[in-house]
Amino acid sequence: MTGGTSEPNDERQERREIARNRIRQIFRFLKDFNGLRNPIKRQISEQPWVLWIHDLQPILVCGCGAETPEMMEVAPKTRSRVNSSFASVGGRA
Repeated sequence: MTGGTSEPNDERQERREIARNRIRQIFRFLKDFNGLRNPIKRQISEQPWVLWIHDLQPILVCGCGAETPEMMEVAPKTRSRVNSSFASVGGRA
């Protein structure tokens, strides 16, 4: 008898399995309940809002090559100075 309990291993295993089954049942219920309250939208037109890729704003792109690390490309022919702490993140301080 190790562990300080007089409960046999078989009973302990059985209680553990019962607890696992109850937890599985609770999570299955929660999953199904969430599915009822928040059904999966399978059509784009059913979504409350839509953002298409072609509508996205230009993103910051790190410059490389002859450009200095402090310069970042914002859009074609548009440049903006950035804080030198951003340059140190890329390993080029």
